[in-house]
Amino acid sequence: MATLTAAPRNTLKIKIQRVKTAYLAKRIDKGVPSGKTHEYTFKSDGNRTKTKKQKEKIAGIIFKNEKKKGNLNGTDKRTSLAEIISTFEQEKYNKGDCINISLLKSEVSFEKQKTANLGDELYVVIQTENMPDRKIKMNLKQGDKKVLADVQTAIFVTEEGSDTANNLFTATVGEFAKKNKETIINASDFTDYAIAKITLKSTNEEDNKKYAKALKATKDKKAKLYIAMDAEPADNDWASVKYEEIFDNRPNLWYYGSGNWFEVNENRLYKKGDKGDVVREINIRLAGFGGNVPSVDFTKRTEKTVIQFQEDYMKIEPTGEVDKKTLKAIDEFSHKYPISFDQIKCDCGKCTGFGNGKFSSEKQKKTILEKNRKYEYPGIHRSIIYGLKGVLFYLDNTEKTLNYSFNKISSGYRCHIDNKQNDRASTNHMGKALDIHFNKDGKRTRKVSDIEDIRSKIFKKYLGAKFDWKAGQKNIFNLESTKVGATSWVHFDVREFDIEYLMNNFFIKKMKDKKIQDISN
Repeated sequence: MATLTAAPRNTLKIKIQRVKTAYLAKRIDKGVPSGKTHEYTFKSDGNRTKTKKQKEKIAGIIFKNEKKKGNLNGTDKRTSLAEIISTFEQEKYNKGDCINISLLKSEVSFEKQKTANLGDELYVVIQTENMPDRKIKMNLKQGDKKVLADVQTAIFVTEEGSDTANNLFTATVGEFAKKNKETIINASDFTDYAIAKITLKSTNEEDNKKYAKALKATKDKKAKLYIAMDAEPADNDWASVKYEEIFDNRPNLWYYGSGNWFEVNENRLYKKGDKGDVVREINIRLAGFGGNVPSVDFTKRTEKTVIQFQEDYMKIEPTGEVDKKTLKAIDEFSHKYPISFDQIKCDCGKCTGFGNGKFSSEKQKKTILEKNRKYEYPGIHRSIIYGLKGVLFYLDNTEKTLNYSFNKISSGYRCHIDNKQNDRASTNHMGKALDIHFNKDGKRTRKVSDIEDIRSKIFKKYLGAKFDWKAGQKNIFNLESTKVGATSWVHFDVREFDIEYLMNNFFIKKMKDKKIQDISN
């Protein structure tokens, strides 16, 4: 006779309260059509949209301008470059022509994370069942080794909407779905979720400094954390909640135990007000994005160059602050546009290629005007090199439709021997200047109109350069105008830099720069 087994039944139909899973995540927003559009009217003639590059350029201008006006920001006011490009049906748009740009809503998902940097924003995502409106309390606690705090002790984090960091934060089931039902197209998917946005830092800078110092002192620059949770109802009936995921035999802990820990890494963030060698490198290496001097100070000017770099090179929403991602991009840029030092070396045939250090008695002497200084600097100024790299980037990308390209460095270092050989006396080219030839449509151009176009649309626009060393033009790149004599080439220099930015250590004979990420570490 067969043995019958009766399956257990929930005869009282009790709704079991469950915490199904919990994790730290990044929010992923995907734009989907909202059914609404924004009408854009062209304000000038000749907006060409025939080629892919032309479309991307015009779409970029529209996107940037309309976003600033608030026409693409808000609950149902956002779009993408691809959406703008898709509206172009003509090869050219003139003043008064209109396009209707599709406006998007967010479709949100959350991507589970195992690691993050100190200072990162994260979401705590908790999936529940039969727990509507339950307020869930949580900590992020130190794991098996003391780093940010003692073992099993909570660290400070900052919850969205709070002015003060705390070691306890909360999330309410269904709140995210209710708050975002107008702005997120799939908000109802999160009805049974408790979601909190936190930042892995304190509002107390002393705490943040302590955390950064503690991470830096560890061998692997990491701290292992876990989530501790209290999802019980107000009467503290702990047995009424079932935790379905169990880590290391501990039901209300997530990321707990060997192989499970959530790892927090050191994140050096450089921002306005900071000082140091890394800041100096940022100022030098981003000289081609607005122009700057090799100062150790992170100034408002530094912030502007970082914003320009993040917008133009990285294509991200700018912050004006330099994190690991931006440091990595600076390294990528630095190696992407090589400069030939053979073209820069002096042609005299008798010096080292970068002078012989003649008139060293005039070095750093403040009573001598830089235009009259005879000192042969020991190489070419690094800011000029990185300024030229910026020029190459803009010619090859943002302003590619101008059809200009780099030809060669026609004149780099010129020592006193070379001056004598060529019957000249200028000292600008003793490490402080470059003369550059350019192509138009692939061939060397000597047209004054082309050279003036390059000066205006590249050097002046993107490097902040000005003309002819006029009064008040200190600490910027200066250009020699056609009127002064640069007819078929572009001359730019650092002659008007203050003497403190013309010290020997800023001049190089070859590219030997370390990765800025390594300097930061």
